[in-house]
Amino acid sequence: MINKNIIISNTIINWTTLYIPLLTIIVGTLGSICNIITFSSKKLRYNSCAFYFLCSTIFDLIYLLFSSITRFMSDRYVNFLSNGPILYCKCRTYLVVVMPILSSCFLMFTSIDRFLSTSNSRKWRNFSKIHVAWRVSITTFVFVILSTSHVFFLFELQLKDINNKIYECVPRPEDQSTTNRITIQRPN
Repeated sequence: MINKNIIISNTIINWTTLYIPLLTIIVGTLGSICNIITFSSKKLRYNSCAFYFLCSTIFDLIYLLFSSITRFMSDRYVNFLSNGPILYCKCRTYLVVVMPILSSCFLMFTSIDRFLSTSNSRKWRNFSKIHVAWRVSITTFVFVILSTSHVFFLFELQLKDINNKIYECVPRPEDQSTTNRITIQRPN
């Protein structure tokens, strides 16, 4: 009886870990493509709010495709990292950190843009223009890429299982303690 319950539980877990990520990837990709089509339409092409939404959608799509597919592959195929591609480890970790930050920034800019466009002051309304949105976007992109660049150098592949040659992408032990001290300590 217990063995039958364990078999049923394992079957449900295997089914869930196989099909739920695939469903998420398909539905998320379709939703992002619909958003891209909508926000890049002729009517919205010169709207700064739509531009910020478009940027956010693009970064969400990159995050969804890259992180979900690579996670799915490493979950389903244990030896996905068996050759030790250090560049894959660093790039995946970096993109999984950077893309949500960029997406969140552009959602914040959308809110700020809506506030500026409804302001009583003409001076403030002038900031809600497409050329300002381009400048803000480029500046933000460069700033986020540079400010999170330490993540690219912090992670490396370490051998998890010597017998099966299974690797995992983790922060270097000597850098992890330094990073924790930097991020946890606050001035009194």
